[in-house]
Amino acid sequence: MIRKLLALSFMMVLCLTLLGASRVDPEIHGGKCYLTNSSKTWSYNISTEKKLIKWKTSGPREFNLYVRSSSDDKIDFDLYIDGDKYKSYALEEEYSSKYKMRIGDGKAKKVTGAKKIRIKLRSGKHTIELKCSEPLFGRLVKLQSKSSPQAPEKYDKALALITGDTRTTYYSATAKKPIVLDYEGSGKLKIWTRLAFDKSMRGTQHYGVIVNSDDKKPFRAELETEISETSQWENDGDIIPGKARTFEIKLEKGKHRLEFMPNNTASPYCAMRFTITN
Repeated sequence: MIRKLLALSFMMVLCLTLLGASRVDPEIHGGKCYLTNSSKTWSYNISTEKKLIKWKTSGPREFNLYVRSSSDDKIDFDLYIDGDKYKSYALEEEYSSKYKMRIGDGKAKKVTGAKKIRIKLRSGKHTIELKCSEPLFGRLVKLQSKSSPQAPEKYDKALALITGDTRTTYYSATAKKPIVLDYEGSGKLKIWTRLAFDKSMRGTQHYGVIVNSDDKKPFRAELETEISETSQWENDGDIIPGKARTFEIKLEKGKHRLEFMPNNTASPYCAMRFTITN
């Protein structure tokens, strides 16, 4: 569990939610329709010359836009981002042999295969518009965020965690030798922590991680853990790793220097690793 102790310019949350693909509902559209096959249904919306589809969303994030038609004739359409024309496209797909499109409560009818367009948005709020002279069906999907590991600039020592056949690098921090991580950009920084158990420690252990950032007031993540039954340190056999406990920090655009220090524990150290999701 994480308790917020001081007001911050960024937010900490428990990192227990998986980030997956999800449909974005449009702000404006010409009606609802449903792509169907023998077992599943997907929601689409209608874009016409008089009533286009307009989505409001935010970045940084990647999206897939799926465009279909009830006609297998060539149809030209334009994609606008933030009010400016992004690109022109031609839909030239043949009728699908697997799917049909149902408009409202009507009967499902023939529909073309999808033209898939990848859209990558930078940080901030954005609009996406699908403009055409002929009716089209559009579906915008927010893609799963990708995370990448981040290595700190300063730490006490590097440790190799062995879990089955998997080897993962962690970095230890003490009160005298905190971890220092530099990062430029925005995103969600996920901190994976493993408390070090020596032979005198038993049962559930409570501990904190103090985070100092960019000369702002520090805050502390309050965590608890117990001995891991499946993991061990490759290069520190006298110490048993605790079960992983995680939290997230939301970073705004810019340069960041973050310092991580274990607190309120008799443990010899706390090991950490870091991933960033843009």
